[in-house]
Amino acid sequence: METINLPSVSKIASGDNLDYSEVALRDTSNNSEIAKGNSSHDSAVKKVYDKKYAPLYKAVRHGDLEDVMKFLEARPEGVNAIISEIGETALHLAVTFEHLHIVKELVNKMQEGDLEWRNKFGETALVIATCTGIIEMAKCMIEKNKNLPMIPTNSGTLPVTQAVVSNQKEMARYLYSATPLEELVPEKGYHGANFLRQCFLSDAIDFAMDLLRYCPRLAITLNERNSTLLWSLANRPSKFPSGCRLVFWKRWIYNWIQIEPATATKEIRINIERSNARGNNDMMSKVPNKYHGIKRIYKLKLTHVMSLELLRITCNEIATLDDLSQLSNADEFQSLFQAAENGIPEFIIELLNVNPSCRVDQNELGRNFFFHAIQYRQAKVFNLIYGVTSSIRDDLANVKDNSNNTALHMAALLAPSTQLNRIPGAALQMQRELQWFKEVEHVITPSKCDSVNNDGDTAV
Repeated sequence: METINLPSVSKIASGDNLDYSEVALRDTSNNSEIAKGNSSHDSAVKKVYDKKYAPLYKAVRHGDLEDVMKFLEARPEGVNAIISEIGETALHLAVTFEHLHIVKELVNKMQEGDLEWRNKFGETALVIATCTGIIEMAKCMIEKNKNLPMIPTNSGTLPVTQAVVSNQKEMARYLYSATPLEELVPEKGYHGANFLRQCFLSDAIDFAMDLLRYCPRLAITLNERNSTLLWSLANRPSKFPSGCRLVFWKRWIYNWIQIEPATATKEIRINIERSNARGNNDMMSKVPNKYHGIKRIYKLKLTHVMSLELLRITCNEIATLDDLSQLSNADEFQSLFQAAENGIPEFIIELLNVNPSCRVDQNELGRNFFFHAIQYRQAKVFNLIYGVTSSIRDDLANVKDNSNNTALHMAALLAPSTQLNRIPGAALQMQRELQWFKEVEHVITPSKCDSVNNDGDTAV
C-alpha cells in the first residue's frame, strides 16, 4: 500500500498553508505495532482530516451532546473521523475539554480497536485523559479496551508514567492497577525503568517501592536516558535525612516520628472503587488535618524512609551482579562521585557496603570520592573518614591526583559558587574557607600531606 508522508509539526504550529489531504495518520489495526511505539507514517489505512467535520468539532468543543448525537446520526462514520489538523478524533477532543458525558457516549459508539487511535504526537485519548485527572474518563475507556494502558506515546511514555509526570497521583494509582506488571519488566524495554525514575522524582515513591518488590532488577535497568535509578538517587539530596535542614522544634518532631520500612511499603495496588477520596490510601491520613505542620514533617520523613529503602534495594541488586565490569552499567562509578558532590553520606555508605573497593576509584583527574567531597565542601561525606581505619586515612594523606595535588590542595581550592553564595559577605566567606581548611588539615596529618612538589612548585 502507498506510504503517505506527514507534514512537519513546525509547519502545523506555524500556521502555514497546509494541504489537509496530506495529514494522514497510521492505522491502529495492529495492536502489537502500536505497543512498540512505531511512528505515525507507517500507515496501512489512510485517515485524513476533512473540513466537513467542522460542525462536529464545534459541538464537541462546546460540550453540546445533542448536536454531537445529531451529527453522528447523519454521519455515523464521524465517530472515528479525524476532526482536527493534528489527527484528533472526537474522543480526543472531548477528553481534552473534559466533557465526560460526551466521552461516555462516544466510547459506547466506538469499537474496541477504535480507542487505540493516536494523534499526531502518538497520544491515545487515554494519555490525554491522564493529564486531566478525571479517573472516570480513563475507566470507561479501559473497560472497553484493556490494551490501552500498554500503548505509549511517540516518545515512549506509557499512560501511567504520564499520570505521574502530570502529578495526578490518584489517576496514576488507577492506571497502575490497570497496567499488567509483566509489561514493566526489563525484557519489555525501558518502560518500567522510566516509570521507576519518574516515580522517584515526582514524590510517588510508593509506586516505585511496590514495583521493585515485584521486579528488583528494574533498580539497575537502564532507562531511556541510559542511566539507572542509582543515578537519580545520587542527584536528589533532599530525599535523604542528610539533606534535611529543619529548625530545632521541627527536628524534634522529625526524630519523634517513627516509620518502619515495612509500613512505608504497604500494598498500594488497591481497588480504585474504594479509593475515590483523595489520599484514602495515603499514610498521611493517620495525622489529623488540623496539624498541618506535623503532617508536612511526617511526609518528609516518609519520603526519607522510602528513599533509603529504594537505595538499599538498588545496592542489593548491584551485589548480585556476576562481575565488577557490570557495575558500570549500573552507574556505580559516576553515581558515587555525584553523591559525594551533593553531600549524601547515606548513599556512599550503602554503596561501600556492597562494594568496598569503590573507595579507591578515581575519576579522570585521578581523584577519589574523598577528594571530591573536600573540593565541594561536603563535610558530612568527608566525616565518613572517621569510620575507616588509620591506615586508610594515612593512604588518603599520601594520595595525589594527576596534577600532583593532595587532599589539602582540594581544601585550599576556592569553594564552588553554589556553596559560597549561601554565606553572606566576603569576610564571612573567607572565614568559612579558613575553617574548612583547618578541619581537613586536622584529619589529614600535615607531615604526610606535603603541599609542595619536589621541585619546589606549589601544585594547582
